Amino acid sequence: MNTRPRRLAFFVLGIAGGLASGVGATTTWRSIDFAGGITTDRGVDLLWGKVALALSVTAIILTLISRKGSSEEPRPWTIAALLPVGLVLSALGGLALSQASFVYGAATPAKALTIAAAHGEIRTIGLGPTILICGGFLMVLAAGSGLIWIRAWRRAAQPAPNAELPQDGADPAD
Repeated sequence: MNTRPRRLAFFVLGIAGGLASGVGATTTWRSIDFAGGITTDRGVDLLWGKVALALSVTAIILTLISRKGSSEEPRPWTIAALLPVGLVLSALGGLALSQASFVYGAATPAKALTIAAAHGEIRTIGLGPTILICGGFLMVLAAGSGLIWIRAWRRAAQPAPNAELPQDGADPAD
């Protein structure tokens, strides 16, 4: 059984997820327009963004380590590590999206924006957190395709059962 398509799917999804998360961590997460000016926060300006960027780099390194060498044998620990990394990145993106409600104590980000507008400032949420969530989701998909790759590789590596054994116990070479 050829496991190359599964191996390639894992690699492409892992790298794409790491790159998307890295882009999400470095783009605009929020903008606040006060009466006196505009302040913009990129992901790396905040602690969550720095953690997201570090996890994105970690995911790319794990994906590259899993492909190191010429053998098609999967490295299960690298594949297993991508699942929590992807989940944490998606959670960080979701946390950043809901950050406006933390500032004003509102139940939803939309209500927080309404309260902010009433105070004379306009808050906008950038695309960074959404891109971060998508990158984390791609890493979860990479981990899933990696598990499928491991399963297919193990099936291909098992010796086939010998169906040509004679019934009387005689040596088939005779």
